[in-house]
Amino acid sequence: MSNLFNEMIAKYLDKYTVVDIANDYYEKIVEFAEQVIKKKIVEIHHQVDNHSELKRFTTGLLGEAALEQLFGIKIIDWTIGNSSYYHHPDIPGYRVGIKTVEHGKFPIFFKKNDYPQIICIRSKV
Repeated sequence: MSNLFNEMIAKYLDKYTVVDIANDYYEKIVEFAEQVIKKKIVEIHHQVDNHSELKRFTTGLLGEAALEQLFGIKIIDWTIGNSSYYHHPDIPGYRVGIKTVEHGKFPIFFKKNDYPQIICIRSKV
């Protein structure tokens, strides 16, 4: 599946916008992701799959940070709580979600996804 994804990406390569995240903002995102993980460990689905959570949370937040920078609006919700309260589109005031994946991986969506998603691709740098 990775080859298919790379072929699709190559087709639209000239339509990409590269956004660099400043190191201090990156560090803030990583620290926040660590805090989120500490709070969510009480949730059953986080106890079952907690080995790559820091990477997943950081990747997702970096996509939101990139779009904040690109669009000039606040997107990241810096609050922490039960996952059920955060199951909604990512961009405040819009019914649009954000999916961020590492380069070469395919984004995963809920089967019943009823709003559009912006796909962000994180470079491996």
